[in-house]
Amino acid sequence: GLMLLGSTTTLTATVKFDGNTINTGNVLVEWKSTATDVVQVGSSGLSVTATAVGVGSTNIVVTATYQWGTPTQTATAQESFPIRVEAPTLDVSIEGAPEITIGAGTSTVLIASATVNTGDTITYSWYNSNPNAVIVDYVNGNQLSIRGANVTQPDYSIITVTASAGSLTKTATIKVNVTPVTAPSLSVSITGTNQLVLGATSSYAA
Repeated sequence: GLMLLGSTTTLTATVKFDGNTINTGNVLVEWKSTATDVVQVGSSGLSVTATAVGVGSTNIVVTATYQWGTPTQTATAQESFPIRVEAPTLDVSIEGAPEITIGAGTSTVLIASATVNTGDTITYSWYNSNPNAVIVDYVNGNQLSIRGANVTQPDYSIITVTASAGSLTKTATIKVNVTPVTAPSLSVSITGTNQLVLGATSSYAA
């Protein structure tokens, strides 16, 4: 089984004697964790509370003892199962990181991806460090639509996404480089004869 660090769960034993479930009478159920620095568990009872106190693995051993009849007879059964404890983790990244380049006036969509092992809902928030270089058109959860501003020289912005889930937060960044639009160029050349004779004419094409 899997538990998250700091969490608790209830463990319940089902004791059967000769195929029949017994939960009263002379039945004793004892519990033990083989690694008490990972999981601590109540010592006895059909149901006990287990608390994850450290990251790692342990085995929970449950021993059932049942007594019946005259003279008294005793039967004992034992079962164990593993538990792994993990720390709550949240990871987030942005597609294309660590940096991308777009032209002035060019649009693109940044997409963040996050995973969490707590089962909590993930929410996203975005921050643009330089609105003079990158313009945000809209935000849609884990997506950020941006376009390059009309810069006259190369510029950049650092875009940060913050993912949140329960009490956990994690950030990721991407550098967005913006290049100015290259102005169209005009050139002219002359073709024709390279000699002129007095009184002669020649045609040239530009």
